[in-house]
Amino acid sequence: MFNDYYHVTDSPRCLDIRDGYVTVNVENSDFTAGKLENSKGQPITIGGYHDNSTIVNITGSTLTALADGYGIIAFCPTDLTIDNSTISGYAALFMKGPYDSHGTAGSHVTIQNNSTLKSYNDSNAETNEFSTIALEDGGISITVSNSTISAEATSTMTQSIISSNDPDPDSDYSYPGWTEATINFLSGTTLNLIGASANLYRSGGDGTHRETIQVNGVTNNDLVDILSSGDIIDIMTISSDGVINYNYTHPAEPTVIPESTPVPTFVVTFLDCDGNTVSVQSVPYQGNATAPTGYGTYVGYTDISANIDLKPTSCSAASKVKGYIIPNTADK
Repeated sequence: MFNDYYHVTDSPRCLDIRDGYVTVNVENSDFTAGKLENSKGQPITIGGYHDNSTIVNITGSTLTALADGYGIIAFCPTDLTIDNSTISGYAALFMKGPYDSHGTAGSHVTIQNNSTLKSYNDSNAETNEFSTIALEDGGISITVSNSTISAEATSTMTQSIISSNDPDPDSDYSYPGWTEATINFLSGTTLNLIGASANLYRSGGDGTHRETIQVNGVTNNDLVDILSSGDIIDIMTISSDGVINYNYTHPAEPTVIPESTPVPTFVVTFLDCDGNTVSVQSVPYQGNATAPTGYGTYVGYTDISANIDLKPTSCSAASKVKGYIIPNTADK
């Protein structure tokens, strides 16, 4: 058992397990693995050329793989439980096939209790597409509950939540008896896609196989199609009743600034009762003028839509124009 263990190393491996039929518990520990020459960082390596299942329980711990490494890499059948822990790297979990070892077929992986698995890809090399959970073997079952799985792509290369390199019949690595893996997302799961090149699932090999994706135990391969474009959907959550919620992020529409249309203005002229100009004001269309004070009450100077002359409403019926009295003909 590793308990309250803190290990930072420039070497590629912190904990290397080589024997089957063993149980390894890692509790409240922090492993960080660097890179040595061509070896990638691997905080925990589950190795050995055997078909004996290795039991690994990781609780309350942090595993960090530097230099494009793998948080956990397994080469043989493994019963792995990740509980309230954070695993990160170029891949957080890499389940190898029967190429240079026995392979991980028959493994069981449980990710639970506020655990986080996250991966990143900042490469522009064409061969550097990878994933948070990478499967090179079949017959693996993975169950995720109340945890977050993130894939971040900061370049043009795809980074997936899950990838599978299915056996290619024309490849030297082809082998009989291969079966699809099953990934079951239970309630409280969050899948976080960061970057336009991030997606849920990528299949390699001959392209004829596809892993079985389940939500709360029910096969739902539609998720593969729905979540295939990370530039549209960047997060998926599964509620306690199994409802799948998506958060869409659409590219921002370019801002179009319309050509400005001049707003017409009008002249409002305020006169006194003798016809003398008191105030001249330029008022925009449907704007309001300001009535002068001390000359009486003016009306009609709001919501302007034309040139207008205004006199106080208190003016007498007779008006003086050039010294003459103009009688108010309305009295006759």
